[in-house]
Amino acid sequence: MKKIIALLILIANIICLNGCGVSKDENSESSKTESSSKVSNIEESKKQSSKEQSENDSVGKLLESSFDKILKNNTYYIDVKMTVELFGGKEESNENSDSDNTLMVYNYTVALDSEKAVAGIKMSNPDGSSNHCVVKNNKSYNIDTEAKKYTVSYYPESETYFAGQYTTDIYLGTTDYLKLEDSGTTTYKGLSGQESVNVEFEKYKTTKSDGNGANVPKDTEVTYYFKENKPYAEIIKTPNGQTTFEFREVSETILDDDIFYVPSDFLEVSSNTSSNSLPSQNTAEEPILHTT
Repeated sequence: MKKIIALLILIANIICLNGCGVSKDENSESSKTESSSKVSNIEESKKQSSKEQSENDSVGKLLESSFDKILKNNTYYIDVKMTVELFGGKEESNENSDSDNTLMVYNYTVALDSEKAVAGIKMSNPDGSSNHCVVKNNKSYNIDTEAKKYTVSYYPESETYFAGQYTTDIYLGTTDYLKLEDSGTTTYKGLSGQESVNVEFEKYKTTKSDGNGANVPKDTEVTYYFKENKPYAEIIKTPNGQTTFEFREVSETILDDDIFYVPSDFLEVSSNTSSNSLPSQNTAEEPILHTT
């Protein structure tokens, strides 16, 4: 398979939520300690990187007052349609397609509540399947809504880290390593042929690769679109492909906290790695199940 840029590979990989719970052996305290140390180092590195970026990069007023503020507050609710287009991917991903490009469309909602230290995501995938995953207290809850079942796994990273996989780590709302190239007003039509909308835009070029996420080539083009000062869309263009985020909701308020819960009538089942199964959620110190 042709090698594409790491940004698009990262998107294709992390959106597969069947692996959202990172399984570890609960009986290995040294493993947990090592994981916690790694997470601490990662988060410290991100803080230092953020400080350096604020001194060197150019962020426009609309991006600064929206994503730069919302994501750094670590409490947000984002509902988005993400379309990943790989140029010249016909022979590799869809031989029966009449197009030389490969399109993958995902709809998802990701939320993080820093006060409750919980994160969650609900996603529909191109193949019609759906996923719901919750992360809290170093545990991930992988929820099968159709079967009304869920599994619990040890998750070594923080809730903030988990939510970041579906936002800044795939450059949704990124403000890192950007240089403002142009801004103004334009019309946005989108990929679905909907009616054109009058929007403001800020167009950026990346100034270097981001060591915390995907290795995006320098001079990648990132354009944000805003309607009534709120994020409307984001397009990331490279020679190999394009990722388009179209936002339905971007808020500092959790608009639907069901994303953080497992329904009380759902049955916990053993994961594929039985040695890593955790005690029933009902015995957890801070249960996240609905009580009604």
